[in-house]
Amino acid sequence: MTNSGKLLIGGLAMVLLAGCGGQQLGKALEVDPKGSTFQGHLFAEYIELSQLEYNESDWADSDKFAMRAISAGTGGPRSLEKIADRELPEDKVYALSEARKRLVNLFGKGAAEKYPQDAAHA
Repeated sequence: MTNSGKLLIGGLAMVLLAGCGGQQLGKALEVDPKGSTFQGHLFAEYIELSQLEYNESDWADSDKFAMRAISAGTGGPRSLEKIADRELPEDKVYALSEARKRLVNLFGKGAAEKYPQDAAHA
């Protein structure tokens, strides 16, 4: 196979793979949210994040937030994302870790039930 043939095949493969990303937002938008008031708000927040990432062509993050929306909208388990799961600037990790600890503490005190909209936004 010639070099130009290899380049053509490689280019087609990249286009096909790129087309696979960002597919979860459409699925999430079809969900009729169920569960608690908090989960309904959480669903809406994740849909918004997914749409923002999709608009920026960040398919991986769009899909990640869409899957979290689907989980929240179907009454699935909720968990706060781990700091280590994100690519963050090293100088921000400590502050975000401390903020996450405070958030976990507030959830432990019933924030999702007492303040569902604010808790979902957080």
